[in-house]
Amino acid sequence: MKLDAAGHPLSGQAPLWIALSDLQGSGDRQAWSQFPLRVQSAGGQPVAWPRVIATASAQQCVEAENKTWYAVSIADENDGQIDGWVCDHGHPLVELKSPWDWPGFDVVNLDASVSTMFERALYIADNGTPDEIARFEDSFDSACSDETIKKLEDAIDSQEQKDGKITARELQLALGKPWLADRIYHLIVRYESEWGGEMSKWDALDSHMHAGLPIWQAEKKWIDALRYWTAISGVAGWPTDANVYHIHPAGIVGNFFDPDACACGCCVEVTGTRFKVDTNTYRYGPQHSGSIQLGACPALATMRTNGTLSEIEERILRAMSQNEGKVDTVQAIDKAIISAGAMQKTIRGAQSRGELATQIAAFRDAHPAEYQRYFSNCGWTVTGSGGEASLGYADSTFTNGVRIVGDELYTALRRDCSIDTFGKPVRCPAVASMARAVSSPLYQELQVKDFVDRLNHAIGKKPSGYDFQIKDYLQSPLGRATVVDQDVNAPGATTNSMKASLDRFFQHNPHAPRNPAEWGANRAAYETSILQDYGPSRYMAQVNGVSVAPQRYAHLAQILGMPS
Repeated sequence: MKLDAAGHPLSGQAPLWIALSDLQGSGDRQAWSQFPLRVQSAGGQPVAWPRVIATASAQQCVEAENKTWYAVSIADENDGQIDGWVCDHGHPLVELKSPWDWPGFDVVNLDASVSTMFERALYIADNGTPDEIARFEDSFDSACSDETIKKLEDAIDSQEQKDGKITARELQLALGKPWLADRIYHLIVRYESEWGGEMSKWDALDSHMHAGLPIWQAEKKWIDALRYWTAISGVAGWPTDANVYHIHPAGIVGNFFDPDACACGCCVEVTGTRFKVDTNTYRYGPQHSGSIQLGACPALATMRTNGTLSEIEERILRAMSQNEGKVDTVQAIDKAIISAGAMQKTIRGAQSRGELATQIAAFRDAHPAEYQRYFSNCGWTVTGSGGEASLGYADSTFTNGVRIVGDELYTALRRDCSIDTFGKPVRCPAVASMARAVSSPLYQELQVKDFVDRLNHAIGKKPSGYDFQIKDYLQSPLGRATVVDQDVNAPGATTNSMKASLDRFFQHNPHAPRNPAEWGANRAAYETSILQDYGPSRYMAQVNGVSVAPQRYAHLAQILGMPS
């Protein structure tokens, strides 16, 4: 393919297909002149097991309008996993179904008695005397012909040997394989509820309890107390017969659950708010205040478990998060076009550039499928990378399908907000979809990583006139939290504030070594002295003419404690 000087394809050439992960690449990339997945290329034997997948949660690739491919994992006749793609149109043996078709569900009856099923379990476990095991074999054979047992055997027992002895190990193996677990979850079994029926079916087990009979007698009292069926049979619509259909929770939830029920933030609440410019002037705009604190977001536990977040980093993050925005906070009220996330990253200017665009571009490159799902599919698209990244928004109604940036985007986000909407719900799909996107699981992790990077960047700065970095002077969680607390809010002032505090410290402590590595036993005392000066005096924003630094420092000190 021929490119112009800027690297863009020249017009008049046939389009090519490339992998989504290569979209932002600049070197040679593999490409296809036709869509690489073709129904005609599907061959071989049909899969051994039917499989139901939820299209809303499956990885997908759109070939053309009304033609989508979905990634699936299925099994061959030897129960080996096969990964591949299926198309929702024109693919043999593939059907697109509504949840109300109840795809994959089987309705079966369990007619075997409680006594028969219990004796069958004892026979499989070889639990009993030789005479009892011989007698239990009749119950085992009888249960094997039951419709429900046959279904379970077909789904599970075929993994090893089809002898009707479905063991706990076989069940565990089956539940670990989606195509087999699906078959279990999709069984709707009709049998008599233990909340109904006569106690005689439980009395029939007495002879099998032996030394455990006293415990069993106590258990039967609990069973009898729970037999409420007949007591409420007079309720309108309540079945008089306790033989009812039992549906597996995973089956029914999986059938109807739509992970995109809140797609593009349609269920995210956006309210009108305002920003005070001066005594008599306010700017009005939309805001989603958020509910997920960075210090309590699910991504923290994930990252601590996989070792990508240290204990000290977690402590600092949790302490600072109460001073910062929430993971899903998004607003468009001040000078920035829009601000989003725990650290309120922004875009500004005619090209909608800034830290928010840079962060979303990094997310796009690292997780292309998630970017497409949460950002691109919901109107937010980013072009370019790094400092050249530009973030824009398009919506069929909100922007008439046109991607807008800069001043046009700034105005559009605020156009439905005024003094009349202050504190009231407003419709702003751009803010709603951004709130959902920045709170998605992998973007949460990106926000945490970004905070850690910001921490390391802040403490890695070197004050003018000093030979060591800030992290060499302040090694405690409180010290480092205090530095990044300033750096997030006033990054250009961090080194000057630290230099001023160090200057005052060494003036009052002329015998203290200039190399902090030589502080030895005095480290905690020296660092405390520096912090008690730096924390309240560092340059930060003012509210009503008063710096927020002392209060924020006191809050951090209360949580993290002084150096020790």
